Amino acid sequence: MARFSSISAYAATVCCPTCRARQEWTDQCRRCRSDLSLLRRVAEHCRLARTAALAALKKGRWLVALAHAQRAFALNPQPESRRLLAVCYLLADRPAEALALAAADPEPHAP
Repeated sequence: MARFSSISAYAATVCCPTCRARQEWTDQCRRCRSDLSLLRRVAEHCRLARTAALAALKKGRWLVALAHAQRAFALNPQPESRRLLAVCYLLADRPAEALALAAADPEPHAP
């Protein structure tokens, strides 16, 4: 699946993947009129999956949280989804997957 570097499921704005115009979330780009409805739906599904994962973590339901975090990461493999998935792997007693995810992080963090 392609990385959607122009979207964040948590941002108030979107960068059109066609013309790179930054704008509020709408179904159509204000500049080039590209259809952004699918992009908006992907971002919304990612946000819902992330919210569900956080709610499951709060309740101590590690495996449920992991399933939601995997969905969020599959929809939009950005740093915020990657970190949530790594935490869920750790809490689900799957440290090897958490380490593999951290090792594959394209944006390593300084200690």
